[in-house]
Amino acid sequence: RTLDSTSSEETMQAWHLLLIAAAAGGIYYLRQTEPALARPIKVFSSSEQLDEHLNPFKDVIGEDFDSYRNHNLRVLTYATHLLNSEQYLPVIAAALAFHDIALWTDSQLAYLEPSVAQALSKLEGRLSAEELTLIKDIILWHHKITPFTGPHADIVNAVRKGDLIDLSFGLVNFGIPFEHVQATFSAVPYTGWHTILGGMLPRIRGYNIPQALWELSSIFKW
Repeated sequence: RTLDSTSSEETMQAWHLLLIAAAAGGIYYLRQTEPALARPIKVFSSSEQLDEHLNPFKDVIGEDFDSYRNHNLRVLTYATHLLNSEQYLPVIAAALAFHDIALWTDSQLAYLEPSVAQALSKLEGRLSAEELTLIKDIILWHHKITPFTGPHADIVNAVRKGDLIDLSFGLVNFGIPFEHVQATFSAVPYTGWHTILGGMLPRIRGYNIPQALWELSSIFKW
């Protein structure tokens, strides 16, 4: 081997180690437990407020219904624990019922705006303008990478974090002890949620994987 090739390989190895160390450090940081969040967690294994809005979609969601409902219950559990309050539970539950709904109702991978449209079409006239704006923000920004800074940011960010906790199997936990995440998993099982999400790409876009990934990428906001 030449000196140049050896140097290039060593440089690549150094970059790989740096990336691994950065990823490990990031995961370690995100897995730290916040003392205030170590208090007992209330796990929602059912919610009348959620079911009120979700049950009308049982037929269109079909065999995915129980898995989607459980996902919503876990996110509701994490969000209310992060907030240390159930004051806005009815609004959060309503938003969660609709937050991914357009995957089924509209067969859309770019599902945020269609999900908002579904929510507004069902909830206008039943909730206040402030509540509708909050529901819209929860749905639109629940995959936002950086913190939301608009009205009711604490609520929007609690749901955003709760969704990522569930998506990552608790690998990212935003200060919630992993024991709480495990307790939530045990009480409200995954029932194939991630398999359903992965199956949405071919279900909606067939084998046009580039198009599917392009559409799906639009749900992630910086």
